[in-house]
Amino acid sequence: MATGVAAIRARLRALANPKIAAHSKRFFKTGPGEYGEGDRFLGIRVPMLRKLVREHRETPEPVVFLLLQSPLHEERLLALLMMVDRFERETAAGQKRIYDHYIGHIKKYVNNWDLVDSSAREIVGGHRDIPVHQTALLRGCARNLGATSNGR
Repeated sequence: MATGVAAIRARLRALANPKIAAHSKRFFKTGPGEYGEGDRFLGIRVPMLRKLVREHRETPEPVVFLLLQSPLHEERLLALLMMVDRFERETAAGQKRIYDHYIGHIKKYVNNWDLVDSSAREIVGGHRDIPVHQTALLRGCARNLGATSNGR
């Protein structure tokens, strides 16, 4: 299975569903002033993304990290699910690398409740050595998400 960014993006676009994308835009409150303002969707359901994680399990880490920086919600969710899968199989050093990347991108790319729900427990909760300055960041992110997503 091809594991480059272009190949994964092409696979995602082949699975795109405009009806699901339109529903997701409403469900995730992407209108002006809403908590998901401006988020873009392809229209791919989570079970299919989980299947893609298994298909692309050996994707190089830099490719996964590039997908996390996508403007498309499903690409970010796929990257996070891949990071979770990899985190669970990694050594302590690999887990720290994934955790550090996650924390470094949380404010900009892990920016919706479903992205947090799909990754924070496993990556942040699974990392035992959380520096004090990062716990404050995480609490702030949790407060912001809670305030903007009506408690989700």
